[in-house]
Amino acid sequence: MKQEYLNQLKNAFEQLAVKYELNKEMTDNEICIFHMASIIKKMLYEHRQLLGHLLSNLQDQKEISEKLLKLFKEDI
Repeated sequence: MKQEYLNQLKNAFEQLAVKYELNKEMTDNEICIFHMASIIKKMLYEHRQLLGHLLSNLQDQKEISEKLLKLFKEDI
């Protein structure tokens, strides 16, 4: 459901971008929606980057934990 919503939002954004390029006379509501969509797109991009960093950190922590566990087992 979330993916469907994001796809609809992406399609709406692309349609407004095309309209903006073809017709410079947008209504105030269309301009507002266009800017809101731009902000949401940027937020989604930043969120995706943050999730990527978190996933990378979790992988690093997993590797460190595995190495520590291995060293601990060798000491016993």
